[in-house]
Amino acid sequence: MTQKFSSDGARALDPELRVLRGLLAKISEELLQLYDGLRSGDGVSGPITQRKLGEMRHCLRLVFLMETDFEERKAKQQGAARTALLDLTAARSEIGRKLDRLRASVSAAGVSGQSE
Repeated sequence: MTQKFSSDGARALDPELRVLRGLLAKISEELLQLYDGLRSGDGVSGPITQRKLGEMRHCLRLVFLMETDFEERKAKQQGAARTALLDLTAARSEIGRKLDRLRASVSAAGVSGQSE
């Protein structure tokens, strides 16, 4: 499952999460009604309840997958940002060392082309 972000940085998954929450709420309500039917012994609610429980499990799996995917992507983005900072620090150090060597060599040999 891929995530998309809008121009303002909001997750494009937010509408999908709202839909899933709505589905879970509706299924929960239907399960409560079916449970009442099972308790009253209507004989019809058993198979329907099993189907509704399956739907709820499926929705919950989708929610967990979306959450896992989001957390993995977030960790990768944070890891990439940390790596980039470390690379910049190493590059600065290397540039500093090269400049120090260049300055040392210029001061030891004098500036070429200068009249003495």
